[in-house]
Amino acid sequence: METAVDKYALFKRSARNASLVCIAYSLVTNAVYFASYYSSFIIDYSYYICFLLAAVFAVPVIWLFRGKHWYFPVFIAMLWIPVNLVIGFAVPGMLPEDGGETGDGLALFFFFILNLVSVACGTLTGMIVNGILFFYRKLKSNDV
Repeated sequence: METAVDKYALFKRSARNASLVCIAYSLVTNAVYFASYYSSFIIDYSYYICFLLAAVFAVPVIWLFRGKHWYFPVFIAMLWIPVNLVIGFAVPGMLPEDGGETGDGLALFFFFILNLVSVACGTLTGMIVNGILFFYRKLKSNDV
């Protein structure tokens, strides 16, 4: 039987993992956004990159959140927005100088929505795979 200290330690570990994964996702998505300023390849193949990011983002969710606190990946998607904005505004020197064009704002909006979709789809995919694996293990242990 688990004690209250063990439950708190597991809860704390899950919260820490969700925070670290959220920060990692924000760094990756901001890197894609910043790289889009320097390469038209990223803009041309942005939907494929979104799909690839969603697949990659599902892996930590499957690996870290398959236990008791399976619902913590929801916090990744919720915390990603403010963390992404903070990281994006913390490193403005990486972007080229603003030429006063509206294209910069449209690119920011386009990649923000695209990255939000990739984070949400990756998190949801990871949770669905964890659910499938959970039910598979249940069926396997019951020998149905």
